[in-house]
Amino acid sequence: EVEWGKDNKSIYYTRTNKGYTNLYKIADGYFNVALQDLPTSSDPANPAISTFRWYKHNEAWDDVHKNFVSCTSWDEVRITVIGLQQDISAGTEQVLCDDFATLNATSGEQFAEGLAGHYTVNVLSQKWSIIQGAGSFDNVTNANTQVHNLAFDTNIFRWTVELNIQSQNTDGNYINTPSCITSDDVYITNAQPSLAALSDDREECTNNTALSTNKPIRGEGKWFVKDGGGTIKNQACTDQQCDAYVENMGAGPNTFEWVVTYKYESPKNAQAKATCTTRDEIIIYNHTVN
Repeated sequence: EVEWGKDNKSIYYTRTNKGYTNLYKIADGYFNVALQDLPTSSDPANPAISTFRWYKHNEAWDDVHKNFVSCTSWDEVRITVIGLQQDISAGTEQVLCDDFATLNATSGEQFAEGLAGHYTVNVLSQKWSIIQGAGSFDNVTNANTQVHNLAFDTNIFRWTVELNIQSQNTDGNYINTPSCITSDDVYITNAQPSLAALSDDREECTNNTALSTNKPIRGEGKWFVKDGGGTIKNQACTDQQCDAYVENMGAGPNTFEWVVTYKYESPKNAQAKATCTTRDEIIIYNHTVN
């Protein structure tokens, strides 16, 4: 090794790859450098390899021979970016009318199969995490688990796989990576509208009556005649409740249905959409004597 001292003139990295060399100058006293834009590959059989050479260069004046003596020492490190035929997948976006979903990610074992024949791969860990919203996973380490208690609107879940990959370089030596971490996010939207909930059935001695219920927080509500008779008029919602008026109810039982509808279409994927409804009904018995 060249003596490291005050006569040091330059310290630098060079990267040699496919016939060109880039120079990375290092400030005095610093021995770390952040490398960006490394070559990549999508072919497991042909990983992208960059070789970096570390130089130490000294010059000193030789009083005897009246000239400069130049000494250089160097070493190399090779950085391999492993080629991947596919990225890890957390599954496709879902829009549901429920507060639970079945997830469908690429398991670590499936991902490792795509590298078989080129690398020796061990799955160190794999798990789901919540990025936005809420949910309770049946099995946080199962790529195809169910998640319950979804928050209303969009929930984002991240599937993360950590791998240990052993590869053989061009010199025939095996390189063992401590871990490679890859992840992907999936959007799961709970498009359930507010629960349609009405009061108990009731008895009337009139052909006309009022209908009333709480205003839905999510979605829009509307009254319908399901069985019996009657004409629903003046449907309107205030800040707190939705009212309507019924005229000319039929004799005996009349069933009125309250339907809350919520429509959702993903801004990311036009195919991910749903129209969701909740409904409840009330029976009003008309005992008017004609």
